[in-house]
Amino acid sequence: MPAIPRVLPSPRVAPSGQAEQPTTRPKKNEPAHRRVASHLMLQQLLYYNNFYSLAWLAATAAQIIHKNGHGLAVNDTDYVRTALVCFWIIAEPFRLFIGYSGNLKENVPHLILFLVITLFPCAPVGVYMLKFQQHLRPFDQAYNTVMVALLAAEFLAGIHAARHIARSQRRQFYLLLGPGLQ
Repeated sequence: MPAIPRVLPSPRVAPSGQAEQPTTRPKKNEPAHRRVASHLMLQQLLYYNNFYSLAWLAATAAQIIHKNGHGLAVNDTDYVRTALVCFWIIAEPFRLFIGYSGNLKENVPHLILFLVITLFPCAPVGVYMLKFQQHLRPFDQAYNTVMVALLAAEFLAGIHAARHIARSQRRQFYLLLGPGLQ
């Protein structure tokens, strides 16, 4: 395997004295010669939240069945909780996917959408399940506290990641403009 050069070749000088742009583009597998701006902490939080979300859903279902189960029938009288859990089941996989792709691809609009989805559907579900559901038990408070803490940590890490990626992309854009055009 040939060695990959670490430094970009210097531009050629045309007869008119202007620097020519390189005519060859980097190949797909060559490095981009820039730092990766993805946020590692956000990526770790999203990774662990994948597993915790499944555990949270199983624990929530088990608690609903335990509280309201009568034989094989489950008669949940807390309709708000049922609606919020159904809404969460739809929103959470989409939120985690958008967060993953936005962070790894360094896509700021995806990260902003991830932050909006974290704030609107997911945070109110967590707060409702933590404080306002009917027949709240200590086990409910424990696993919902962890869920709200994960959401808060992801939101803060997402803000930091979006700012860092936007700053990195802005710096890269100014470098492409050249010293005379800033």
